[in-house]
Parts: sequence; C-alpha cells; structure tokens
Amino acid sequence: MLCTLKELLPLAKKNNYAVGAFNVYNLEYAKGIIEAAEEENSPVILQISDGIIAFFGLESILKPCLLMAEEAKIPVCIHLDHAKSFETIIKGIRAGFPSVMFDGSTLPFGENLKISQKIVDIARVLNVSVEAEIGKVGKEEEGKGSPDLEYTKLDEAILFTEKAGIDALAVSIGSIHGGTYPHISLNIELLKELNKRLDIPLVLHGSSGVMDDSIREAIKNGITKINVATRIKRQVAEKIYDFSLKDGVNGLENANILSGMIRDAVKEVVKERIKLFGNNNGTLF
Repeated sequence: MLCTLKELLPLAKKNNYAVGAFNVYNLEYAKGIIEAAEEENSPVILQISDGIIAFFGLESILKPCLLMAEEAKIPVCIHLDHAKSFETIIKGIRAGFPSVMFDGSTLPFGENLKISQKIVDIARVLNVSVEAEIGKVGKEEEGKGSPDLEYTKLDEAILFTEKAGIDALAVSIGSIHGGTYPHISLNIELLKELNKRLDIPLVLHGSSGVMDDSIREAIKNGITKINVATRIKRQVAEKIYDFSLKDGVNGLENANILSGMIRDAVKEVVKERIKLFGNNNGTLF
C-alpha cells in the first residue's frame, strides 16, 4: 500500500525503531526492496534521487514504483530524495510523489528555511510529506572522510522546525555520503540533545559508512528513518563481478539471470538492514 512519511515515521518514533529508506537505481532495485520488506513484514521507503530522474525521466521511473507500492502487501513510501531546487520538488509533487526531500543544506540558513516553507505550504494542501536538512552530511572523498561535513547546530534546528512545519528533519551527526566501509561512530551526544529539544522524526543520511552499534544507539535516541544507498550498490557490483569471474560473460547474456542477480543482491542487504533497524515482523500501521 502506498503511504507517506508522516504516516510511517511518528509510529517509528513512538515504538523506537527506524524505517529503512533504500535508493532505487532501476526497477530490479525497486522490486528487490519491496520483496525484502514483504518477507520481513516491515514498512519501507523507496527513494528516487533527481540524478536517477535525469537518467530515466521522471514518469518512466516513478510510475512503475508507484504501481509496485500500491500492489505491495506492506506500507511503501515513494520518496523524492535530495532534490536541490524548488522547481524539481514541484515537478515531483505534480508527478505523484507522496513524499519529498528538499536538500537546502548548501544554502544559507535563511534561504533554506524560506524555500522549505514554500514547499510545505504547497505540500500540505496535497497531503505530501516534506523532509529537509539542517547541517551538512557531506560526501566521502577517497576514503579520507568529508571535508565539507557540518554538524547540525541545535539552535538552528529548533528555529527551523518551528518555522518550516516539515514532517522530518535530516541531521548531520557525523555520517557521510558514499562511505565505502563501516568505520564511523556517530555523535550520539549531539543526537540526544536534538532529540530532546525537537518534537519531530529525525533522519540519518549516509548510513553505509556507520558501524552497526552506532546505528543502534542512533535509533534509541530518535532516528526514525535511515537512508541506505552505497551499501546496496557495492553489494550488487560485487555479486556481478564475482559471477563474471566465475562464469565469464556467458551467463550475463541471459537478461533474467542478470536481473535476478541484481534483485537478490538488493534483497540480501535490505533484509539485513531492516533487521538491524528493529522492525522486522513488527509494527506496520
């Protein structure tokens, strides 16, 4: 069943688990994510970035995902991830996204707030959920961490959530996008302060480079949505690479074998992450 973030995340916050938000790169990914969530009896979020939209075309990737969500046995939210402009957000809402994320983390605070408010004003009328970001998660560079990471400031987060009216807030507590192996411990003390002062579901981006124990602590302290992308891409790439070393390209000429391999690799990661996030065989609605 298709749903929104504001239907999923308050329940996760109340029951102390996190909903996995997994990035979609093609329809094999989407099918694998939903199948894994159904097998684990867990709600799930499918994320589509503006980069993937630029590659496929908005409706070409969104419509099949919406159909899969509507036919799923578990709640599925289709979420526009890291849209960096007001125009992209509006196109996404018009196309049918029930949930959007405006990434104004590189903008001055006032501009980020102003655009987020405009988006919320429109989204509210259409029952669309809105996620925003304060602080900057940044991106890993050559395995050396992120030089542009900026921790979320408590005073800015308080003011932003009071003024913007968003449904979820992505916070920067030490994770980075593109982490290639789990080595990061999050700033749990900062998270505790944010969770204590903010009455809103909190989101962790860049989880692939975070150690599992730190993720568990983050969930205990208010993280209700966890984004996963690099971990899945690496799993898919490794499975295809290992297969090609063993059997050459012959087996990959069969489209069903290749598609099934991608789907199964995605499922393996998604099921493992759902269990870590604490809601397998758990609360749906």
